[in-house]
Amino acid sequence: MSDHDIAFVDLRFHGLPQQACAGVIPTRTGFVLVDCGPASTLENLLHGLAGRGLGLSTLHAVLLTHIHLDHAGAAGALAAMVPTAQIYVHGEKGAPHMIEPGKLLNSVRRLYGDAFEDLLGEMRPIPAPRVTGLAGGETLTIDGRTIEVIPTPGHAWHHLAYADTETRIVFTGDCAGLREPGAPDVVPYTPPPDIDLEAMHASIERLRAARPAALLLSHFGFVDEPLDHLDLFQRGLIEWSEIARPIAAQPLELVQAGERFKQLVCPEGKHQFQATTDLAHCGQGLVRYWRKKLQAA
Repeated sequence: MSDHDIAFVDLRFHGLPQQACAGVIPTRTGFVLVDCGPASTLENLLHGLAGRGLGLSTLHAVLLTHIHLDHAGAAGALAAMVPTAQIYVHGEKGAPHMIEPGKLLNSVRRLYGDAFEDLLGEMRPIPAPRVTGLAGGETLTIDGRTIEVIPTPGHAWHHLAYADTETRIVFTGDCAGLREPGAPDVVPYTPPPDIDLEAMHASIERLRAARPAALLLSHFGFVDEPLDHLDLFQRGLIEWSEIARPIAAQPLELVQAGERFKQLVCPEGKHQFQATTDLAHCGQGLVRYWRKKLQAA
């Protein structure tokens, strides 16, 4: 995409290119970020912004798609660095964790163990007046730029997408999957604990209804054929779901079930985002979803 003013900064997550990015929306006197990445990539974010001639003094707001640390971990640091910038996030499920991140951080530490600091860095709390809670359905006007907020639960219950009304570019976070530039397939990222397939499919329909001219994926970059991409994502999601469903009925611990899923999905062991995305983790999310369905039946 080159015929508009929307851009992104490659955060070089895990020290690698094209793994995660932050969206940049210019405004009349500055810019808005959509997602900011983890604290571990903050220096890369600042360097990338400087390369575009953007200083933090003109940052008006950070719009968070959700509070997973690879998307939101640096928000507290940015809020401290720019006292005038407002942080927007899902109000009911997201804002409390941005204000008091202790519970979220403890959960992530249990998942990553000793690797937590190197991979993600520390998440700083944000003063409550600096956090604006959203539900989805709002229209924001920030320094002359109008942005629609789209509720997109399924990957996480607090997930939001953002549509720039001027360009019809939609910032999808993780609700439209992961895709390396030019790759023929989309990775339907499905980690525990919130995966809900019905909600994910409903969110895909909301993205279609937003009439996107393009998508900007946090993982990774612009997609110029958004409806084709969403079709690929939905087909992949259905395929993965059908692989996970019979595994959920087997007497396996969740970790073992995730490894079984990974073997079936990717027996050769190589896949998109393999350095940053564990397919066994994705399998755990889907198996957990199906086990909840089985228990409720």
